[in-house]
Amino acid sequence: MPATLSFLMEAGVPASELREVADAARRLEACPVAVLLKTGVLDGPGYYRALASHLGLPYLTDPSVLRGLPGESAIRGGHAPLAPERHGPDLRMLAAPQGAALARLVDIVAPRSTGRAPGFPEGLALTDPQRFEAAVIEADAARIAQQAAHALADRHPRFSFLGGAWSWQKRAAVVVVTLLALLPASLPVDLALALISVLICLVSTFLALLRIAACHERVHVSPKSRPPPLPDAQLPDYSIVVALYRETAVVDQLCAAIAAIDYPPARLDVIFVVEADDPQTREALMPHAQRHGYRILVAPEGKPRTKPRALNVALPLARGAHLVIFDAEDIPEPGQLRLAAETFAAAEPDTVCLQARLAIDNDADGILPGCFAVEYAALFDVINPGSLRLGLPVPLGGTSNHFRIAALRAACGWDAWNVTEDADLGLRLAHMRLHTADLPATTWEEAPLRLREWHGQRKRWMKGFLQTAITHTRDPLRAARAMGCLHYLVVLASTFGAVFSAMAYPLFFLTGLAVVATPVLLTLAIEPVWLGWIHAGLAGPYGILIFAVAGVTFCLGVAATLGPALIGIVRRGRPGLLARLPLLPIYYLLVSAAAWCALRELFTDASGWHKTPHGAGRRRLKPGLPVRCQDRR
Repeated sequence: MPATLSFLMEAGVPASELREVADAARRLEACPVAVLLKTGVLDGPGYYRALASHLGLPYLTDPSVLRGLPGESAIRGGHAPLAPERHGPDLRMLAAPQGAALARLVDIVAPRSTGRAPGFPEGLALTDPQRFEAAVIEADAARIAQQAAHALADRHPRFSFLGGAWSWQKRAAVVVVTLLALLPASLPVDLALALISVLICLVSTFLALLRIAACHERVHVSPKSRPPPLPDAQLPDYSIVVALYRETAVVDQLCAAIAAIDYPPARLDVIFVVEADDPQTREALMPHAQRHGYRILVAPEGKPRTKPRALNVALPLARGAHLVIFDAEDIPEPGQLRLAAETFAAAEPDTVCLQARLAIDNDADGILPGCFAVEYAALFDVINPGSLRLGLPVPLGGTSNHFRIAALRAACGWDAWNVTEDADLGLRLAHMRLHTADLPATTWEEAPLRLREWHGQRKRWMKGFLQTAITHTRDPLRAARAMGCLHYLVVLASTFGAVFSAMAYPLFFLTGLAVVATPVLLTLAIEPVWLGWIHAGLAGPYGILIFAVAGVTFCLGVAATLGPALIGIVRRGRPGLLARLPLLPIYYLLVSAAAWCALRELFTDASGWHKTPHGAGRRRLKPGLPVRCQDRR
């Protein structure tokens, strides 16, 4: 039995349980203490209290360390000098050793007669890793907050939205808007409308063709052939990072879903990042953290108050070779991490990110969640995996992104000033010539129930797409050379093009409404007002061009909207969502309204974060889900 376990018999832990832990650690080739703390036999404070008693060292429950030390280095090393003004001259060093450092420490047997073990530094005290991390982060809060918000902006300013559009971009935008405004005054009205229609058509057609091309790729919701399996002993350490704010309603569900993941617990490094002004969520997480050995990091106060900033706090402290992001309401399929590890092991080194599938499981809660579920089926089961199969860059979804952690750190993590940090990061990886691949494993999410919450979330997404478009057009020639011209056009289409098409959608909607409704009304001997407008427009020399362009754009838009949605519903095996398809034209009017509001907010509150509440919907149990979600209404 390892010395790091055997002394626990003095504390009353049965030898049989310790032998089971030791055997499991040998099978996994893992640290015995890491295995012990994941079993629930002892929690972190219980183990380190027993260790301090065994070694004859003091155990501190509220330590304070010296300010000015680099927090990441102290946490990796597991020791830091104590603040003398708090603990006096007798206690000088605080330690919370893990792994090999812990084994070396335990090998020193403390003689009971002296009260201090030979070889220990003078004034050494112990605490558990959770308290140690909290003390170090508190002491280094200002620098950690600065790094979380500004690391990318300081190293690669053109990739961070901090500072907004550059001066040449603002001048170019003014010129474009001026030209569009002067067109009707300087040219015949029908010619001006024809030119504007052609411009809208070019952008929308390119985006529609990308979506249609993705439909032709044969992808599946679950893997048809898996990579070679990895034995548990060969699985890499995996960090799971979840940023939470005011999420007490879903804490139990989240922790149960993480506990159900099919991955050796000793190989998991689960990190919850909470805000300093949210003690309720921290308290709700604490019992789960103690039972399963999860880590809770409190993000230092600072600006901006965004999810990417919270993720950047955790990134330097994550211990895994791979890292995955989950949201508070997520329920991942239990086999997702194992499949991701096997996929990374079989992939080329430049494949640094895997995007899992996202699906909505509260579509029965109303029209909005139902349409949201259709939208997700189209995007994550058809468009994104099809685009990745074609080798095209895609904006990442906000959750279930799996990374090789070394590449993520080399990319400086997430842009704290971009409110769709996921989309921005996926495109930044493409700029670095690094690849993202599809991961055919599902994470179930909860859609907003009420229009106000849905609108806030969608407005944030649209604003983030505009921020990402601004960021990636600061040096367009350099970006096009780095990515390739086609890939750069795809980046522009998936960010600016997506917002532009949403803003122009009411024009297409009215055109389609006129095309569909006019024959019906004429059959009923009703002559609508717009029929006169159509005749007047067609009378001009460019009238036919205008309506031809509008008609082509409308037809392509219908195909690009309904085609992926229908295929996604079939692939996902959810025929009940077919009833939502006729509602999509109205649903996208709401998306258009959110896009226009996002444009306004880009100038008034660029980095403002619209928090989406969770836990109010009915979550139905689905095959393979680890948790039965209760009806919280």
